Amino acid sequence: MVNAKIEWQYIDTAFTDIAPDLEAFSDFETVGRSEARVLLKGPMGGRQIYVKLYLNPSIFDFIRYCFKKNKSVKEYENTIMLAKKGIKVPQAIAAGTFSSKGRGEGGIFVCGEIPGGRPLSEKIREAPDILTIKFCDFVKELHKKGIYQSDFHLDNILVAPAGMYLIDLQRVRYFDAGLPRRLIFGNLVNANMFLRENLGIKYQKMFFERYFMKDCGKIFENIEEMSDECFYRLWKRRDGKALENREDYAVKKIKGSKYAAKIKFLAAAGESLVEDIGKLFEAGDIIKDDVKTSVRMLNCGGYDLAVKKYKKTSVLRFPSVKALNSWKGSVGLKIRKVATPEALMAVQRRGNAGYFIAENRKNIIRIDEFLKRQSLSGEKRREIIANTGKFFADLHNKGIYHRDTKPGNIFVAEDSLSISILDTDRIQFLRFVSPRKKIKNFRRLIDNIGDVLERGDKEVFLRAYFADIRFPDAGFKRKLKKILIEG
Repeated sequence: MVNAKIEWQYIDTAFTDIAPDLEAFSDFETVGRSEARVLLKGPMGGRQIYVKLYLNPSIFDFIRYCFKKNKSVKEYENTIMLAKKGIKVPQAIAAGTFSSKGRGEGGIFVCGEIPGGRPLSEKIREAPDILTIKFCDFVKELHKKGIYQSDFHLDNILVAPAGMYLIDLQRVRYFDAGLPRRLIFGNLVNANMFLRENLGIKYQKMFFERYFMKDCGKIFENIEEMSDECFYRLWKRRDGKALENREDYAVKKIKGSKYAAKIKFLAAAGESLVEDIGKLFEAGDIIKDDVKTSVRMLNCGGYDLAVKKYKKTSVLRFPSVKALNSWKGSVGLKIRKVATPEALMAVQRRGNAGYFIAENRKNIIRIDEFLKRQSLSGEKRREIIANTGKFFADLHNKGIYHRDTKPGNIFVAEDSLSISILDTDRIQFLRFVSPRKKIKNFRRLIDNIGDVLERGDKEVFLRAYFADIRFPDAGFKRKLKKILIEG
């Protein structure tokens, strides 16, 4: 391999006289070595450079990189891209390939030295307060610019007098539409692990309070270290917005039943409600009663309640699970600030009926019944239609998909004409809602209320929806317009 000739694919114009083969680097100092790569350091052109050799240690690597871009070329392209995005990286000098003694094509990447650069894992203990803040700002800048480092650890961040630098860039990814939350979460988990193992709770709190721009005091109370569960609770404060803490809810098992409840409601109604819910339900006023579900209104603990019973109708139907799914869906909507009746309790009984208890919201009417009113003015009608379009845009922007958008699940407030949604056991929380799912939402809605909508109503709906939706696709726009306008 010493005499292997290099085929340069990229080369900086200032280094056109760079060596044509590997023999020129034989005197360089070896500063790192593994089966897959070798890192060399030495002088060239009056300055120190690093040379990274990518090898193919196994037949699997050889086959893999017959179909993929060589790592050295990818690292060069990523380095140039990050520099254009304003991220500090080493100067990319050259990238190419060479024959690796019958093991396929190896890669070579050449970059400049970072003056005074040391790994953050070594440097942070010297000035933990300052560097924890700088580390947080650096991570936040990467995420804000849509940059994801899949090999995210503190040896790949160098601290130099000029600032923090990101290195080892062959596994960097860039997202033009914004970094997905699951990838942000992965980076923050790694940061949390490092801070927990090396600096302790004080610096964990410092990092995450700066990242989320929120006081995280309650999360860190009476704990010696930030566990994964505590981190999860912090993460659920989506983008630093103030959310209700998990401490406001209780999930327990009692005499063969499992229940989830809001603690304030549980204190007023009493834990005996878990056992007595069946008797109380039978005494309530019937609102709806069909084969699978029944809804009744009642008062308990000073609360006006709407109680939904999921019935056991077959061996394959699990009503108790649906009750807890309704609870999760309702709480999830509240966290994301979507209008829905507040969940107060869900009771799961093994092999039996399930009960979901929510506040009884008054002065709300099904959207189809509201639109059929003879006394409804044209102005109010257009406002309701526009509010519905904005409501669905908000759902889809937040990754919320309701699998049953029939009129019986969409309600209008008589006073404010705002929209709310029910039947929360059919809710899915996704990273994004695909165009196919959005079309299904609207097709289900139009199939049920199309007879009370005029052409002008549908156009108002479309304008309101597309005014608020993020990243609208032209093909999706045409398809949705065809479904709504042309039928």
